[in-house]
Amino acid sequence: TEPGKEAKTFREKMALHARQASCAGCHKRVDPLGFGLENYDAVGRWRVKYNDGSDILADASIGEKQLKNPAELKQHLIGERSRFIKAFVEHMMRYALGRPLNYSDEPEIRRIVAKLESGNARIQSIIEEIALSQLFLEGLSLE
Repeated sequence: TEPGKEAKTFREKMALHARQASCAGCHKRVDPLGFGLENYDAVGRWRVKYNDGSDILADASIGEKQLKNPAELKQHLIGERSRFIKAFVEHMMRYALGRPLNYSDEPEIRRIVAKLESGNARIQSIIEEIALSQLFLEGLSLE
């Protein structure tokens, strides 16, 4: 939006918010992909319009790749299944451990990813594998 002009669309509002220094770092990474999930509301229901009646634009970008809608985003993620599973496991493991991952964590991460790739990679399975992992269980015994 132009200086002095009020943001009207969701993306204009997000752009204004993302200009704040404390917000910009995350929004720069999250927004290009997150916009592709805009058809889903806060609890996962499908929608085609915002509450104000304006149409939802659900195009996204991953790197240089432009995706027009959630179906294209889904196909892209399916094509990157192994990378997606590994990244998701790493993020979930960081959250579960409450610390950054390090080189010595990599064998357990690889084990979990291999098990998920060869079978069920549903969110419930990922959470279960992390909760039963040596990394998580050893982290619990340190406290």
